[in-house]
Amino acid sequence: MNGYRVVSYMKCIPPGNKKAQKPLIIRNFIEGVNRHGKQFGDQGVILNSWTVVDADVSVIQGFTHENSQRHRHLMLRKAVYEGQQRRNKRCMIVDSSLFLYADITQSRNYLRYGYDGIFPNTAEYCWDNPDPQRWEKIKKDLNIELKPWRLGGGQYILICCQRDGGWSMQGMRVINWLDHTIRSIRTVTNRPIRVRFHPGDKGVQRHKQMITNWIYTGDWNFKNVEISGAKDIRDEFAHAHAVVGHNSSPTVASVIEGIPTLVTDPDRAQSKDVALQSWEQLEKLKPFDRELWIKRIAQTHWTLDEVKDGLAEIGIKGLTVSEIKGFGRQKGHTELYRGAEYEIDFHP
Repeated sequence: MNGYRVVSYMKCIPPGNKKAQKPLIIRNFIEGVNRHGKQFGDQGVILNSWTVVDADVSVIQGFTHENSQRHRHLMLRKAVYEGQQRRNKRCMIVDSSLFLYADITQSRNYLRYGYDGIFPNTAEYCWDNPDPQRWEKIKKDLNIELKPWRLGGGQYILICCQRDGGWSMQGMRVINWLDHTIRSIRTVTNRPIRVRFHPGDKGVQRHKQMITNWIYTGDWNFKNVEISGAKDIRDEFAHAHAVVGHNSSPTVASVIEGIPTLVTDPDRAQSKDVALQSWEQLEKLKPFDRELWIKRIAQTHWTLDEVKDGLAEIGIKGLTVSEIKGFGRQKGHTELYRGAEYEIDFHP
C-alpha cells in the first residue's frame, strides 16, 4: 500500500531558541498525523540535519524571503520550500496565530497552518467551506468576539510596524515604510498619529531615535506624531480612529475589535477582504461584513494539543496532492532517502 512521506525539519527553528513551543510545533504535527495514517501506509519523520530530502509533504516552522541567505535556518526553509515547488510537491508552513493579541502568553498555543505559502495570494487554506464551530471554539477559548464597527470618535491613527527586514516585509526596511506611510496619511488628514513598533524589532531603539529626529526637524508631515509606549496593543485600540499596517497580524486584531483598518500590502494581508482600500478612506470610514472572513481565519488555526491528537487532520486534510491522512506512529529509527541515511531523533 503506497502512502505519503511527510518530512518535518527541526533545523528550521532559529538557533538559540529558548521557547519550548517551537520544537513542539514540529513534534506534535508529526505525532498527530502519525495517529491517523498507518492504515494508509503513510510515513513521517523529523529530520534533525541541514539536508533537504524528497517528500510528498514537507513541514517547516516559519517562512522565508529573498534575503534568507543571511541565516542558515532561513536558508534551510528556503531550500525546503523551493525544492517542493520544483517537484510540484506540497509544503506545510506553520506560523504564529493571528489571534496572538488575545493570548499574549500563548497559553492556548494556537498556530496557523497553510500550504505552499503564508500569505493569502500564495497559500492554500482549507477555508472555502469553514466550519462555523471552529470560530465559536476560538471565541470561547480566547474570550474574543467581533465587536461592532467603530466609525468615528477615535483620537488618532495607529500605525503598527512590523519587524525590520523580516520575511513578512520581504526585506523592506521598516523605517522607509514608516516614512512613506506617514507622508501618505498626511495627504488626506492632519489627525494625530501614533507609531507602535514591533516588540520583536531588534532595531527599535534606533528607529525610535530616527522618528524623534524627524519630529523635531520642523517637517510638517511629522507634526503631531508620537511613539507609543503601551505594552498591550488593546490599550492602543481603545482610542484609535483607524489602524494602518503593512500585512501583519495587528490588522486582523484591529478588524476583530471593530476598528477601520488600512493595509499597504493588500495582496499579502490576511485582513485584505475587510480593509480600507485607499488613503482617502481614512476620513471616509465604512464597515465590512466580517462573518465569512473570520470563520475562514479561524479554520486555519489549531492548538498544539489538537494537532497532536489528530483533530486538526479533519480541518487540514484534502490540501495535499490528494489527502494527508497521517502516518503510523514509529519509535526513533533510521529512514532511507535516495540511498542516503539520516538518523531521526524522534521518540514520541
